Parts: sequence; structure tokens; C-alpha cells
Amino acid sequence: MIMNRKDVREIYIPKFEQHEGKPENFFKIKVLWECVVCGRPRGGIKRGSSYDGSRRWECDTWTNPCGHREDYAMARAHALNLVKVKAKRLSPYWELSIRGEPVGRVREFADAEQQIRDYLKTVNPKLNVNELVIMIKVVYSQLDNAHT
Repeated sequence: MIMNRKDVREIYIPKFEQHEGKPENFFKIKVLWECVVCGRPRGGIKRGSSYDGSRRWECDTWTNPCGHREDYAMARAHALNLVKVKAKRLSPYWELSIRGEPVGRVREFADAEQQIRDYLKTVNPKLNVNELVIMIKVVYSQLDNAHT
């Protein structure tokens, strides 16, 4: 049975593989509740923990009845409300880009998330930007930019 495409669930998972057991390294994202391999329904959400090799932190887990294993990276890759942004320091400002396209600049890094929300609202006025999870990665060199 293929699930209704409107079956969306919110899960609390690590932002990164190396989360150091810190709560600020976890977030809630929305995903279609179907296996990314076969499209069948995922199993029920349970509280569990993620261990990054050094520390554990409580988060959501699930087991797919179909038998396919999904890691948190797969869930992040299929998030419906996650916007991945790269920030590159170009003195005296930060250049912000989404999928390689520059979308704005800010002088203070702390203003980057709001700048992205404002940009997305301009592009799509009907979008509820408050439901989005903005994940900003600082790019330090051309090598970092090419391989991330």
C-alpha cells in the first residue's frame, strides 16, 4: 500500500552526524512519512537516542516495516521544510546562497537567518516562512564550497 502523499510527520533528529550530544545540534523537520527507498509507510515514531561516537542525545527513531534502513542523513535530505544555505565571508559582509545561487548579503552573521526568510517571502508571498528550518553552513574556501 502506497501512502497518501499528504501524510507528513514532524521528527526531532540531529542536524549533523557529529552532534556532540548538544541540544542545539538537533532540530525538528517535516518529512513525507514513507520509506525513501520503496515508498511504503514508515514505522511508528519512538523516542530513542542518537550516538555520534562520543555522546548520546534523545531524539526520534523509527523502524520501517518494509525492512529498509534509513539514517538521519537520508531524512534530512528529504525534509520538506529544510532550507540549506551557504554563507561565505566576503569582507565586510556575508554572501548567502541557496543551491549555488546568491540570494542576499548581510553585514552581521546573526542576521543571516532572517535575511533568508525575508528573501523566501519575497519570492513566494504565500509561503509561511515561520515553518521553515534554516540551516546555514559557513563556507571557508573554494574547496569547501565545491565538495559540500
